Amino acid sequence: MPTLSASPQFSAKTASPKDDALSPRARKKAAIVINERSSEFWSPLQAMFNQSIRDRIELHFELLPDVITYEQLISEEWDKSTLSVLFGTSGFPALSAEQLRKFPSLEIIFFAAGSIKSWGLPFLSSGIRVCTAKRANAHVVADFCQAQILLAAKNYFLQARDYQRSTRKPIDRIPVSGYANTKIALIGCGLIALKVIQHLRRFAFDIYVVDPYLKAAEAKKLDVTLCTLDKAFRTCKIVSNHLPNLTELGGILRYEYFAEMPPGGTFINTGRGTQVIEDDLIRALSDRPDLTALLDVTEPEPPAPDSLLFSLPNVILTPHIAGCIDHELSFLVDEIVTSSEAWSQGVELTNLESLDRFHISA
Repeated sequence: MPTLSASPQFSAKTASPKDDALSPRARKKAAIVINERSSEFWSPLQAMFNQSIRDRIELHFELLPDVITYEQLISEEWDKSTLSVLFGTSGFPALSAEQLRKFPSLEIIFFAAGSIKSWGLPFLSSGIRVCTAKRANAHVVADFCQAQILLAAKNYFLQARDYQRSTRKPIDRIPVSGYANTKIALIGCGLIALKVIQHLRRFAFDIYVVDPYLKAAEAKKLDVTLCTLDKAFRTCKIVSNHLPNLTELGGILRYEYFAEMPPGGTFINTGRGTQVIEDDLIRALSDRPDLTALLDVTEPEPPAPDSLLFSLPNVILTPHIAGCIDHELSFLVDEIVTSSEAWSQGVELTNLESLDRFHISA
């Protein structure tokens, strides 16, 4: 990865015949950006935007040789008026509408991650398009959820726990429902939940969805049943949370929902920890040892050191691994670089963020 310079300068490199063949239009100026060089974001960015990826980008764009930090991005020491494209990932710089006016040629952001909640609104409001890797990430999370749901349908977690700690005889006090006709509820029906529905279709589950934005006609097409949050927890053996990260949804999942789950029920959370009242979940799991909670997200994350989530036998905690991690990050950068290649050829993209749906998206 090239080192940072104080004043970013575009390379004087001219397009080769190969470049011209791949990009009939003049190559637009582009840069890879990051908020700051903290280890949390810098190492993944280096791995994702490696030389191979940079070479792909440079076939279609005149790429600034250095990664630009937020401070460099807003600096007055270089001409940013011709910059058209930004690439980045987690740790993307947040710019105000006033700061964005210094980028009159900026057309589009290619973001190799999912949510743009922390920085995206000023860009979209300024007419700058944003292309994300939500689809790639949704595939990975949906695979993770499918695995957990299939195991939960077999009462795997409860059976394994009790079988190890008892007389090692088959557990028969909680019926094992298996796959066929088992009721499953998905709370929220965004990209991830839609992928989960596709994954589960061949297992003959009876799928319920809680989502006020999902129309009856769409639910019928998906072959799912719309229901209330109360009915989802009261009637479904497995409940999986896929709600978007919205302030108004904080603390929406309370004790009364968890407490009324069917015998041997499983709650899966790969959504957001803020949507669960932790003390209420702990109380329900303490009252109902037959229940199981599979928590990939919590609030705070990780839980407080003295949280009972660490010690309750019917809780399985994972450190936010449902989405793309390690080598899977290549899925994210490949989606946005492939999209940038299509865009440079004048192809209209279908994985763009929408200003109209920003307030309800993840």
